[in-house]
Amino acid sequence: MSEAKQPQNEPQSETPNEQPNASQNETQNEKGAGAYIATGMVFGLMIGAGMGDLSQGMLIGMALGAAAAAFQGKFGKRMK
Repeated sequence: MSEAKQPQNEPQSETPNEQPNASQNETQNEKGAGAYIATGMVFGLMIGAGMGDLSQGMLIGMALGAAAAAFQGKFGKRMK
């Protein structure tokens, strides 16, 4: 009389971290845009050392790196 309800068999994904409702047409961003920001900060520190103000150079480098990362994120997928 006490029959436990068994879960229905749902299609299992091959990888455990894959979300079931993710579209197959979605492509993952394969390039790390954060490297542009980090590289810009390092070069900005060098520029800032030459100017005599490290923090100002780092902020300039971070802004240039963020601009490069945004450019890569916007137009990088079309270059494939």
